[in-house]
Order: sequence, then C-alpha cells, then structure tokens
Amino acid sequence: MKVKGVYQFFWGVAIICALLGCINSISGEGSVIDINVHDTYFVVAYAHLYGFFALFYFVTGLTYMLCRPLKLIKVLTGIHTIITIAGFVAYFILLGIVKQMHDPHSLFDSTQETQNIGIVIILFLVALVQPLFLANITAGLVRKIKMEIVK
Repeated sequence: MKVKGVYQFFWGVAIICALLGCINSISGEGSVIDINVHDTYFVVAYAHLYGFFALFYFVTGLTYMLCRPLKLIKVLTGIHTIITIAGFVAYFILLGIVKQMHDPHSLFDSTQETQNIGIVIILFLVALVQPLFLANITAGLVRKIKMEIVK
C-alpha cells in the first residue's frame, strides 16, 4: 500500500487514540493524570486525554489534506510529522518504563510523579513543534499567491 499523503498518518493515530479512549472509559479503571501547577492540581481522566488527542490528530490530518494543493515545504512537513507522532509513541514507551519501575513493596512510590512529569514534557515538546506547522501552511499560501501573481 502506497501512502499518498502525510494526513493518513495523523488519521491513523487519531483512530488509535479514539479506540484507546473508548477502551479506557469502558474498562472503568478510573486512571487519571494529575498535574500540579503552583498550588492547584489539574486532574484529567486518561479517556478525556485520549479524546482530545484523537481530535487533535484528526484536525491536523484534515488540515494537511486540505493543504494538498499548496506547495508545502517537505522538510518542515517531515519534522512536524515525526515529532508530533513520535510524541504519541513516546507516551506509550514512557508508560512501559514506568510500569517496569513500579515496585509494589516500596513505601515511597514515585512512579505516578515520574509518569506525570514525563507526560508534561512530551506534551510540551509536541506543543513546541506546532508553530512549524503554521509556518509551513503560511509559506505554502505565500508560494501559491506568488505563483498566481506571476501567471
């Protein structure tokens, strides 16, 4: 099967996120991520996090599909795609490492804190690369306008 566009990768990840969110909400584990910001804890269920990411990856893929007529910069597209999807993969690698580190006999178990810090770092890196996406679309629009002016 030949991949015709980068948007297919994003839609594949969106489907995986949606399925994981459904499985997580049906299983009723009640697992949450709690992020400590200053003196407030933000508690988010993993099912909601998966739903947000499914929507994020779907909209990103849809934007890439709609921008196919534009001549996007391939290097920026590649960097954005690799880092954004690698963030999703890094999340599952982090979960595997944290589960291996978990010691049920330890009095002070910091695996939840390690997992939360890792998730925040991954989310920060993924958010940091999103301006490349906007810059790529802007460059594509500028190129298209220049081509129309020349004609």
